[in-house]
Amino acid sequence: MQMTYVLIITGWGLYGAIHSLLAAQRIRQYVQQAVMPARYYRLIYNLIAAITFLPLLYLLRFTPVDPMPLMQPVAWFGNGLILTGTVLGVLALRHYNLAEFIGWPATDPQPAGPASLRRQGLLAYVRHPLYTATYIALAGLFIRQPDMKHLLFCLGGMIYIRTGIYFEEKKLIREFGSEYLLYRKEVPMLFPLRGL
Repeated sequence: MQMTYVLIITGWGLYGAIHSLLAAQRIRQYVQQAVMPARYYRLIYNLIAAITFLPLLYLLRFTPVDPMPLMQPVAWFGNGLILTGTVLGVLALRHYNLAEFIGWPATDPQPAGPASLRRQGLLAYVRHPLYTATYIALAGLFIRQPDMKHLLFCLGGMIYIRTGIYFEEKKLIREFGSEYLLYRKEVPMLFPLRGL
């Protein structure tokens, strides 16, 4: 059992390292020049992210549970948070071009114009609504299943997301400059409360 907990923690660390390394601008540029056309990079990146996430799900599913007494209303609250996170995630995705988001190659040969900073919908309240939704769902998962494997899985996911936000914001500052810095001052990161 203890070894599985170490594997969950190590798995999140490896997943985060692989995901962050492949997202790094230098690696992306190298791969696009040496291996594949740029239009396929995001799609391959997302496929690798999905495939390398499967071992974490396997560990979560097949690690035996250290049961804790749980009152039914607490489990319902956890389910409610999972549902809330899922609904918020779907609402957040409505303001993205899903084909572009997953990296599906554009069929239009015209080069895209300059990107514009999106601030509509949930992006008016938090800078990273998909991550907010994931945090809420992870908290709900732990409340619903309060055992060590779910605690480690949820904490690993939250640390991974927070680290990803750090690197994503650096990229957004490079892309949008002072416009993003102003947005960052005006809109909270994850929760519609100042400082969060």
